Formats: sequence, C-alpha cells, structure tokens
Amino acid sequence: MTEFETLESLADNLISKKSKSSLLYAFNGSGKTRLSMAVKEKLDGDELGQLQNKGIDEKKIFYFNAFTEDLFSWDNDLQDDWDRKLNINLDSTFLKYILEDQGKENEIIDLFQDYLGIFPEGNDLRSKQQIISPNFQDNFRTVKFSKTYTAKNGNGEDERITEDNIKISKGEENSFIWSIFYTFLNEVIQSKNAQDSFPNLKYIFIDDPVSSLDDRKIIEMAVDLASLIKESKFEKTTETVHESSGLKFIITTHHPLFFNVLFNELKGDSCSRFVLEHKLDLTTGDETYHLKETSDSPFAYHLKVIDIIDEAIKVNQLEKYHYNLLRSLFEKTSTFLGYKSWEEIIPESERDKVHRRYLNLFSHDKQSVEEFPDITEDDKEQFKVIYKKFIEKYYFNKDISHLH
Repeated sequence: MTEFETLESLADNLISKKSKSSLLYAFNGSGKTRLSMAVKEKLDGDELGQLQNKGIDEKKIFYFNAFTEDLFSWDNDLQDDWDRKLNINLDSTFLKYILEDQGKENEIIDLFQDYLGIFPEGNDLRSKQQIISPNFQDNFRTVKFSKTYTAKNGNGEDERITEDNIKISKGEENSFIWSIFYTFLNEVIQSKNAQDSFPNLKYIFIDDPVSSLDDRKIIEMAVDLASLIKESKFEKTTETVHESSGLKFIITTHHPLFFNVLFNELKGDSCSRFVLEHKLDLTTGDETYHLKETSDSPFAYHLKVIDIIDEAIKVNQLEKYHYNLLRSLFEKTSTFLGYKSWEEIIPESERDKVHRRYLNLFSHDKQSVEEFPDITEDDKEQFKVIYKKFIEKYYFNKDISHLH
C-alpha cells in the first residue's frame, strides 16, 4: 500500500504507471472527480498547473466525469410545460468534434437505443417496442426526445402513438451522455490506431459513468468499454522500448459490478487494479490517500451472496447458514479493502452485538445444531439492520427499500 498526502502526488503516481490501464475502486467521497481534474491539470496545464485552452490535436488527455455531465442542461419550458429540450454546451472540445466536425449523431442514437434494449431499424420486433428517439437540433446545441409506443385506440385496436418533447429519466440521460462520449472515444481510438491522429493524446480518464443505471446497462457499458480499451494499440515500456506508445486509461468507480466486469474483462491486457481509500484525521484535519494494488476480484461472489441473503429476507426465511454467508461477505470485503479483521467494516454501534452473535451462536459450522438456540425474530431484525448498513455503506447497487 502506498500513501499520498495530496491528490496531486497521487495523480503523478498514476501518470507514471507503465501499464496500459489503471482500474481504481473507491467509495464516493474519496476524491475521484478531484483526482481526474488533478491528472488533467498535470497533463494539460502550464508549468504552474493552470489549464490552457488547447485545440483538440494539442490535448494530452480527455476525461469523462461529473463535469462532463454538467455540459448538458435541461430547459423544461416552465412557462408552457411542453417544449422540453436538453441543451448541449458545444464549447466543449470533444462535443464539438464528435457532433459538428464528425457528424456522428446517427451512431450516438443507435448506441443509446441499444443501451435501452431497443431493437435496431429493420428488426420486426422494433415496431412492438416503446422507442425513445433523440432528435438533434439547432446545429447540435439542443436535443429533443420523443417516445413512441403502442396503445389501444377508441375502437380497441392497437395504435402507435408518439409523444414529442418528453423529459427522459436520469438513467436514460446518463446513457445518452455516455453514448456521446463512447462514440467520441471509439472515433479517437480508431483514428489513432489507423493514422496516429491526436499525436499528443496520451491519457483517457473515466470516472463513474454508471450512476442511476440498472445492472444490464452497467454490464453492457463495462464490456463495451473494455473492448475499446483492448482494441486500442499499446506498446509497454521494456528494456528495448524506452517509452510506451499508445493510450493509457485511468478508470475510477464506486460501483462493485462495474469494477468487477472491467476487472475480469481486462485480464491479460496490461491492467493494474487498485483500491483507493481516503482518510481524514479528525484531530488535525490532514487528508491522506492510500492506493493498494489488488489481484482479487471479490464482487462476483459478493453479488451472488447478496442475492441469496436478500431473497431470504424478503420471504422471511432467514436461517443459521445465512449468518455464515454474511460473515463470508464481511471477510471477503475486508480482505479486499485491506482491513486487518472483518469486524472493522461493521458499523461501530453494531460491533459488540455482531461479535456476540457470531462468536456465541451461529458462525461455527463445526458446532452441533443442538448447541445453538433457534433464530428468534429479534435475531432476524438484528441481521437485517447489519445487512442494510453494510449495503448502504459500501454502495452495492441493491434495492433495499423493503428493509425498514
């Protein structure tokens, strides 16, 4: 584990990595977005770190983060509540390039609809689906969305109906924005592979593109991104190659499923994997950042165990072995995050109760069943409290609204 006193020193470390990609798992609030900007300032700033207004061929880094999403803003037509549209800030270099210069709007629309599970044009099943369609206007400065679906008319017959100027959901909006960036990234990689375009470009930084998305979209986005990264030409520094060539990728995420898919998809493709932890000394106010390399991918197992536990809670069929599953979940997570003991990841107020529960009742398989009392309703409620806090603290994408 390496400790850094500032994000700037952590940024220097990531920039100096020899691997093609660096994949970081970190909780929200760990400074991921600020880290992406620190890397940008190191690469595209002047000698004092001040950002310069560079042309697209001069840039050393392109990034996707919360600031990318801020380039899009809704006009909800508050006066008439009808002419809703999403404004696009074309002052952004990458947006101007992919929309105005390259005219890739059709590829963006196709990818966006694919993420929504909409069949492509020409597929007979498309005519039976609900279809959300973007319509770029005003020289790509705005986009309006329409929704087409099937409903019964006055005669009881199926009829295709289109609603214009709808406001799409946050998840759909995130998918649309990512579709634009992914199309841009694909264009950059294809051009750079074929013609060595973007001669100064060295890094791509991607921070959490998967907020407000369901698991299917998250998996699809991760697989698509991994495929692009693997397709990008790269030659690693060796004894005979003194400087690497090709793009390097830095990806940060708080999402276990997104991390897990990328972890496995990028195996064998010069990918370094890390856990990033932010620590704040409440006495002095000093911040430190801890970067721990990991070869462990815990979350595929985690997700299956979580599904098993969650189903048992929903149908009120918690049994003793579920305590073993929960402890295994804690142990795997604590090992991955670098804690000395699984007890350290349990909320402070619950530790004593959890210790007693595991040590005295349920967690030792070698003990006979007769030695343990049956699980009481109080035991089950305590289990639910611990499980709920664990899911909330470590940002697993799991609906726990049924837990009160």
